[in-house]
Amino acid sequence: MAQISSLPGPKQPMVRDKILKPLVNPYWGLWSLSTSELLNQHDFFSTIAEAGSIMGLTFSFASGADAIRKIRASSFTSAPGLVASVAIWGFFWMNEKTRSQIQDEIFRRAAPHS
Repeated sequence: MAQISSLPGPKQPMVRDKILKPLVNPYWGLWSLSTSELLNQHDFFSTIAEAGSIMGLTFSFASGADAIRKIRASSFTSAPGLVASVAIWGFFWMNEKTRSQIQDEIFRRAAPHS
């Protein structure tokens, strides 16, 4: 911050905005969404989770342990197969993490405040 303060004239506010706006943008947090938007997003991520479950492509402890076993046993015959498995597993892990955060926010809003 001291380096920013030492900048001359109009450069100082310009640099400060470039650095601070992404850090405090109010439209990036779950708290900035309306409850109906949160519920729509929860439904969307739940649909992805259900589709993955039907196809057998979900994130779970068992699937993670299975992936680690396959890597240790070198049963993946090619690097693309390993990369695809990690990418799919990571996608569903992030989907579940996001869905859980949305659900926590919905519960936080529904809780009685004293």
